[in-house]
Amino acid sequence: MRRIRCQSRAPINAHRASTKLQLKSRSKFDVRSTSVEDEESQREIGWRRVAGRFNSLSI
Repeated sequence: MRRIRCQSRAPINAHRASTKLQLKSRSKFDVRSTSVEDEESQREIGWRRVAGRFNSLSI
């Protein structure tokens, strides 16, 4: 997954807002779901931070 994202940086920005909304709604409704989805979402957040740093550097 990470390699694919690395190659295409443009979609990350467009994707970020929608995933943030999804994470917010997920935390509200599915509090019990501490499964693979949760782990993946946390991984996504971490990757977003890294991507954000790269984007700020490139601008």
